[in-house]
Amino acid sequence: MIIKHRHNTGITAIELLLAIAITAVLASMAVPGFSALLEAHQSRTQQWRWAGILKTARHQAITRQRWVTLCPVKDTQCDTDLTRPWVAFFDDNRANAIASTTDIIAQMAIPEGTRLVMYRGVATLPYFRYRASGLSGNLRSLTVCPNGKADALSFHFSSTHLGHTRFFDDTNGDGLVDRIYQGTRQNIVC
Repeated sequence: MIIKHRHNTGITAIELLLAIAITAVLASMAVPGFSALLEAHQSRTQQWRWAGILKTARHQAITRQRWVTLCPVKDTQCDTDLTRPWVAFFDDNRANAIASTTDIIAQMAIPEGTRLVMYRGVATLPYFRYRASGLSGNLRSLTVCPNGKADALSFHFSSTHLGHTRFFDDTNGDGLVDRIYQGTRQNIVC
Protein backbone atom coordinates (compact mmCIF):
# COMPACT_ATOMS: atom_id res chain seq x y z
CA MET A 1 0.00 0.00 0.00
CA ILE A 2 1.34 3.45 -0.99
CA ILE A 3 0.63 6.31 1.39
CA LYS A 4 0.18 9.71 -0.25
CA HIS A 5 1.11 12.77 1.78
CA ARG A 6 -0.90 15.89 1.31
CA HIS A 7 1.10 19.11 1.16
CA ASN A 8 -0.46 22.34 2.33
CA THR A 9 -0.25 24.97 -0.43
CA GLY A 10 -1.39 28.00 1.60
CA ILE A 11 0.81 30.64 3.26
CA THR A 12 1.33 31.15 6.93
CA ALA A 13 0.55 34.33 8.82
CA ILE A 14 4.28 34.92 9.33
CA GLU A 15 4.94 34.71 5.58
CA LEU A 16 2.10 37.13 4.91
CA LEU A 17 3.38 39.63 7.51
CA LEU A 18 6.90 39.37 6.06
CA ALA A 19 5.62 40.09 2.55
CA ILE A 20 3.62 43.11 3.81
CA ALA A 21 6.65 44.45 5.70
CA ILE A 22 8.89 44.17 2.63
CA THR A 23 6.27 45.90 0.47
CA ALA A 24 5.93 48.71 3.03
CA VAL A 25 9.71 49.28 3.14
CA LEU A 26 9.94 49.39 -0.66
CA ALA A 27 6.97 51.77 -0.89
CA SER A 28 8.43 54.12 1.73
CA MET A 29 11.64 54.34 -0.31
CA ALA A 30 9.75 55.10 -3.54
CA VAL A 31 7.36 57.78 -2.20
CA PRO A 32 9.90 60.65 -1.85
CA GLY A 33 11.20 60.07 -5.37
CA PHE A 34 7.69 59.88 -6.76
CA SER A 35 6.71 63.04 -4.87
CA ALA A 36 9.64 64.99 -6.36
CA LEU A 37 8.77 63.66 -9.81
CA LEU A 38 5.16 64.79 -9.41
CA GLU A 39 6.22 68.31 -8.29
CA ALA A 40 8.57 68.60 -11.27
CA HIS A 41 5.75 67.56 -13.62
CA GLN A 42 3.37 70.11 -12.10
CA SER A 43 5.99 72.85 -12.50
CA ARG A 44 6.60 71.88 -16.14
CA THR A 45 2.83 71.85 -16.73
CA GLN A 46 2.59 75.42 -15.39
CA GLN A 47 5.40 76.45 -17.73
CA TRP A 48 3.60 74.90 -20.71
CA ARG A 49 0.35 76.62 -19.70
CA TRP A 50 2.09 80.02 -19.58
CA ALA A 51 3.71 79.41 -22.97
CA GLY A 52 0.36 78.33 -24.38
CA ILE A 53 -1.68 81.30 -23.19
CA LEU A 54 0.99 83.78 -24.36
CA LYS A 55 1.18 82.13 -27.80
CA THR A 56 -2.61 82.07 -28.04
CA ALA A 57 -2.83 85.77 -27.16
CA ARG A 58 -0.20 86.70 -29.77
CA HIS A 59 -1.75 84.45 -32.41
CA GLN A 60 -5.20 85.99 -31.88
CA ALA A 61 -3.73 89.50 -32.12
CA ILE A 62 -2.23 88.66 -35.51
CA THR A 63 -5.17 86.62 -36.81
CA ARG A 64 -7.87 89.10 -35.80
CA GLN A 65 -5.67 92.20 -36.33
CA ARG A 66 -6.52 93.55 -32.87
CA TRP A 67 -4.64 94.48 -29.69
CA VAL A 68 -4.64 91.75 -27.05
CA THR A 69 -3.90 92.12 -23.34
CA LEU A 70 -3.10 89.31 -20.90
CA CYS A 71 -3.32 90.23 -17.22
CA PRO A 72 -4.66 89.14 -13.84
CA VAL A 73 -8.31 90.22 -13.72
CA LYS A 74 -10.66 91.27 -10.94
CA ASP A 75 -14.20 91.67 -12.22
CA THR A 76 -13.44 93.09 -15.70
CA GLN A 77 -10.31 95.14 -14.89
CA CYS A 78 -6.61 94.25 -14.88
CA ASP A 79 -5.51 94.00 -11.27
CA THR A 80 -2.20 94.15 -9.40
CA ASP A 81 -2.85 90.85 -7.55
CA LEU A 82 -0.84 88.39 -9.64
CA THR A 83 -2.59 85.37 -8.08
CA ARG A 84 -5.94 86.26 -9.64
CA PRO A 85 -6.92 84.38 -12.80
CA TRP A 86 -5.03 85.64 -15.84
CA VAL A 87 -7.24 86.48 -18.82
CA ALA A 88 -6.27 87.16 -22.44
CA PHE A 89 -8.74 89.49 -24.13
CA PHE A 90 -9.11 91.90 -27.06
CA ASP A 91 -8.23 95.37 -25.80
CA ASP A 92 -8.33 97.67 -28.85
CA ASN A 93 -8.34 100.91 -26.84
CA ARG A 94 -5.70 99.53 -24.41
CA ALA A 95 -7.85 100.33 -21.39
CA ASN A 96 -6.75 97.19 -19.49
CA ALA A 97 -10.40 96.22 -19.14
CA ILE A 98 -12.66 93.61 -20.70
CA ALA A 99 -15.34 95.47 -22.66
CA SER A 100 -17.45 92.37 -23.42
CA THR A 101 -17.37 88.68 -22.59
CA THR A 102 -17.02 88.04 -26.34
CA ASP A 103 -13.59 89.74 -26.15
CA ILE A 104 -12.20 87.01 -23.87
CA ILE A 105 -9.74 84.73 -25.66
CA ALA A 106 -8.38 82.48 -22.90
CA GLN A 107 -8.17 82.21 -19.11
CA MET A 108 -5.73 80.59 -16.72
CA ALA A 109 -6.05 80.10 -12.97
CA ILE A 110 -2.94 80.30 -10.81
CA PRO A 111 -2.50 77.18 -8.64
CA GLU A 112 -2.71 77.74 -4.90
CA GLY A 113 0.66 78.30 -3.25
CA THR A 114 2.26 79.68 -6.42
CA ARG A 115 4.10 82.99 -6.07
CA LEU A 116 4.62 85.29 -9.04
CA VAL A 117 6.95 88.25 -9.42
CA MET A 118 6.53 90.51 -12.45
CA TYR A 119 9.17 92.88 -13.69
CA ARG A 120 7.30 95.59 -15.54
CA GLY A 121 9.47 98.69 -15.67
CA VAL A 122 7.53 101.85 -14.88
CA ALA A 123 4.08 100.42 -15.66
CA THR A 124 1.58 100.41 -12.82
CA LEU A 125 -0.28 97.26 -13.87
CA PRO A 126 1.11 93.80 -14.60
CA TYR A 127 0.22 92.71 -18.13
CA PHE A 128 1.52 91.37 -21.41
CA ARG A 129 0.23 93.08 -24.53
CA TYR A 130 0.39 92.26 -28.23
CA ARG A 131 -0.19 94.60 -31.16
CA ALA A 132 -2.17 93.58 -34.23
CA SER A 133 1.19 92.86 -35.90
CA GLY A 134 2.09 90.38 -33.13
CA LEU A 135 4.84 92.62 -31.80
CA SER A 136 4.95 93.11 -28.07
CA GLY A 137 3.18 96.22 -26.81
CA ASN A 138 5.51 96.14 -23.80
CA LEU A 139 8.55 94.40 -22.41
CA ARG A 140 7.70 92.34 -19.37
CA SER A 141 9.15 89.37 -17.57
CA LEU A 142 7.65 87.09 -14.96
CA THR A 143 9.05 84.68 -12.39
CA VAL A 144 6.81 81.79 -11.36
CA CYS A 145 7.59 79.91 -8.12
CA PRO A 146 5.22 76.92 -7.81
CA ASN A 147 6.33 76.24 -4.20
CA GLY A 148 6.07 79.90 -3.17
CA LYS A 149 9.85 80.27 -3.04
CA ALA A 150 12.71 80.37 -5.52
CA ASP A 151 13.89 76.78 -6.01
CA ALA A 152 14.70 74.30 -8.75
CA LEU A 153 11.02 74.13 -9.79
CA SER A 154 10.77 77.89 -10.43
CA PHE A 155 10.96 79.36 -13.91
CA HIS A 156 11.31 82.78 -15.51
CA PHE A 157 10.24 84.09 -18.91
CA SER A 158 10.03 87.37 -20.78
CA SER A 159 8.23 88.83 -23.74
CA THR A 160 10.58 90.03 -26.47
CA HIS A 161 10.08 93.05 -28.74
CA LEU A 162 8.96 90.66 -31.48
CA GLY A 163 6.27 89.24 -29.20
CA HIS A 164 7.95 85.90 -28.62
CA THR A 165 8.20 84.28 -25.21
CA ARG A 166 11.69 83.48 -23.98
CA PHE A 167 12.20 81.08 -21.06
CA PHE A 168 15.47 81.35 -19.13
CA ASP A 169 17.78 78.63 -17.80
CA ASP A 170 20.10 78.09 -14.88
CA THR A 171 23.41 79.08 -16.48
CA ASN A 172 25.68 78.86 -13.44
CA GLY A 173 24.52 75.47 -12.12
CA ASP A 174 23.33 76.69 -8.70
CA GLY A 175 19.83 75.23 -9.10
CA LEU A 176 18.08 78.59 -9.69
CA VAL A 177 17.05 80.00 -13.02
CA ASP A 178 18.77 83.25 -13.96
CA ARG A 179 17.13 86.38 -15.29
CA ILE A 180 18.79 89.24 -17.12
CA TYR A 181 18.63 92.60 -15.34
CA GLN A 182 20.40 95.64 -16.77
CA GLY A 183 22.57 93.41 -18.93
CA THR A 184 23.72 91.05 -16.18
CA ARG A 185 22.48 87.62 -15.16
CA GLN A 186 21.21 87.16 -11.63
CA ASN A 187 19.22 84.50 -9.78
CA ILE A 188 15.47 84.84 -9.69
CA VAL A 189 13.77 85.78 -6.42
CA CYS A 190 10.25 85.19 -5.13
